[in-house]
Amino acid sequence: MNWNYSGRDDEEASLRKVLAHSACCFETDTILTGNGVDNPASYGTFPRLLGRYVRELRLLALPDAVRRMTGFNAERMNIRDRGRLARDLAADLVVFDPETIGDNWDQRPSGVETVVLNGRVVVEGGRFDRSARAGAVLR
Repeated sequence: MNWNYSGRDDEEASLRKVLAHSACCFETDTILTGNGVDNPASYGTFPRLLGRYVRELRLLALPDAVRRMTGFNAERMNIRDRGRLARDLAADLVVFDPETIGDNWDQRPSGVETVVLNGRVVVEGGRFDRSARAGAVLR
C-alpha cells in the first residue's frame, strides 16, 4: 500500500522534498486518548520516517533523522531539558531496531523494543504499559 499520513498519495514527491530539507524537523500533532480508534500517526509517524524514508528510500541518514526528531525539535521549541542525552536532563529514550522499525497502518509499530519517558519504562519488549503514566505537560 502506498500512502502517507496526509492522505494524499499524489503529494509523495513534495513530501520527500520537504523531509530531505535540512531545516525540516519531525513531529506529530496527534494524541493517544485510549478512547475510540487511535490515529495511526500517534504511534506510527516516527517509525514510518525511520523505516520508509531512512532505511528503505535512504532519503536521509539515521543519525540526522534521529536528531531532527529529538534535539533539533527541542532547540527550536526552546525546551532545555529534552532532546539530548546528558546528566540532569529528562530521560526520554527509544530503543529500536533500525532493520525492522516501521509503521503498521492498523497496528502498533514494529521494531520498537523499549521506550523510557521521564526516566520510567513505558514500553518494554514492544508492549506498552498504560499504567506507567510517565508523561508530563510541557509549556
